[in-house]
Amino acid sequence: MRPDNRSAGRWLGVGVLAAGLVGCGLIGPGAPTPTSPEVPSPAPISSPTATPFPPAASPSPPLSSPASPSPSPAATDGRTTLAVLGTGRDGLAVRREPGGEQIGLVPEGQAVTDLGEERAAAGRAWRRVRVPASAGAPSIEGWAAAEFLVPASAASPLAVPTAAPGPGAAAGAAGPSAGSAPPATGAAPAATIDPRHGYVARSPEYGLNVFLAGNAATTARDLVLLNRIEFGWQKSLFQWRQIEGAGKGVFDWRDSDRVVAASRQAGIKIIARLDFQPGWARADGASNGPPSEFRHYADFVRAFVQRYRSGSPLGTVHAVEIWNEPNLAREWGGARIDADQAADYVRLLALAYDAAKSADPSVTVVSAGLSPTCTDDAQARPDDVYLQWMYDAGAQPYFDVLGAHGAGYDKPPDASPDDSAARHNGCRVFAFRRVEDLRAVMVRNGDAAKQVWLLEFGWTTDRQNPAYAWHAVSPEAQGEYIVAAYQWAHRHWSPWIGVMALWNLPDPNWGRDREEYWWGIANPDGSARPALARLLAARRDGQLP
Repeated sequence: MRPDNRSAGRWLGVGVLAAGLVGCGLIGPGAPTPTSPEVPSPAPISSPTATPFPPAASPSPPLSSPASPSPSPAATDGRTTLAVLGTGRDGLAVRREPGGEQIGLVPEGQAVTDLGEERAAAGRAWRRVRVPASAGAPSIEGWAAAEFLVPASAASPLAVPTAAPGPGAAAGAAGPSAGSAPPATGAAPAATIDPRHGYVARSPEYGLNVFLAGNAATTARDLVLLNRIEFGWQKSLFQWRQIEGAGKGVFDWRDSDRVVAASRQAGIKIIARLDFQPGWARADGASNGPPSEFRHYADFVRAFVQRYRSGSPLGTVHAVEIWNEPNLAREWGGARIDADQAADYVRLLALAYDAAKSADPSVTVVSAGLSPTCTDDAQARPDDVYLQWMYDAGAQPYFDVLGAHGAGYDKPPDASPDDSAARHNGCRVFAFRRVEDLRAVMVRNGDAAKQVWLLEFGWTTDRQNPAYAWHAVSPEAQGEYIVAAYQWAHRHWSPWIGVMALWNLPDPNWGRDREEYWWGIANPDGSARPALARLLAARRDGQLP
């Protein structure tokens, strides 16, 4: 995440808030949220702060093809055959012990064998089951939530719904489901989310920005971490130039195939950020900018979504983000940022949307996350202003979900945009809740039936890069704020908030000189930072909704 910190210098002067929140009372996570009846907490994990993660086996393999929801044949050893029912698209987690580590995921409708053992743990009943071998994956035995297991004879073949189940539904790899929540408040009124806009996430679902591309040696390690904290989504950058760099229509899918297959085996859904044009598509050599002919990008999106469509034997990419931060000149080839340029982005978005849906109507198309900034010149425009320009240019039919970015800066997650404005000369962006202003733009434009997904959010602990040091928080505060942010979103933003993808699990090649390094919840070598320890404890104690 690279907030446009020029606005910080303009409104504050770099360094004015260098002390951050040191010495201040930290916001706590509030009263612990009762453990969701849908998803158990993981088993306690000792001392994650000081110890690197031990070597781990590859993530759990897929237990059945997600394209085949019908129950498997009955068991032949005289035991009862059960079918998974009521989990929607999420599937049912299989755990090593009741409420413990997830070791696999059973798709909706698949049959499992009841091994005749029951236990009560984490506020629910569990049954020990055997999952049959399939698609080259071995059979496994483990514990599953009993309320989602029914006699196979009572289960008819199930269609996977477009929308995720509502409160009181599934227990899957995506993490805990949302229970009932109060209506959204403030600038973001309550709304009914229309499933015709694609996948409807629970409020919230949990995601993490990861760096698997080009990092085969650490891919399994990082996906295991996602399963440990029960985050069901990963967001990755799939660089256009790395896949179609050799020329128009010349594709190298090897590394993206590896990333998608590994995520499928781990039971992790994917948000794919698609940008960084190849050299042949733009003559000026810009680091990141739209192609000279927008159709080339649309063709790439079509090929990408077709390859990783729902039910693909290679694995599925569930959502695609169309470009990134187009309200910054540095992300749009250095072009002037204004209403005409926003209309250009909408033209690119529309072509990409149609291309993606032609390849897989079920894919979720997410608009580019906009950078929160108060800079208002040719180099950058405020995200709420830019979003209105997008609507003015006709963007509404061309995205299923609004993408947003939500840096918390130096404030706890319950700080409002009004609090930011009071401290920063009227600038409302220096708060996690800035997303409420974007939601208000959606509502004003008659688009309340769509969700918002936070594609990047978090807090930095960077004390060494001056552009970021002014809003750095302590490592301990970072962990508290992350947990409290998920709690706030659940309590106040349901049902319009969807996936919240935390920034980040660092690239294993980053050093301390990189500003991105300091947002991470772990170290590049995989050892835990306090934020990861806090997330693990919150899962264990049922504090994450």
